[in-house]
Amino acid sequence: MASRAGFEYWATHGGSGSLVRFSQDNLITGSAAWTAALLLVALAQVLGRLAVIRVRSSRVAMAS
Repeated sequence: MASRAGFEYWATHGGSGSLVRFSQDNLITGSAAWTAALLLVALAQVLGRLAVIRVRSSRVAMAS
């Protein structure tokens, strides 16, 4: 979550030039591509967190 917040802060506080160059170099046109990418990152973060919670809960159950 901190990485997403850091990216947002960087993009709005001086990183916009680098972001524009990256988008142009990689042929990313339109905001829909960035929206989809950020939503995919959020989904991956949620799934990763659920996986960690599931592993930790099974280890706690085995220790009991």
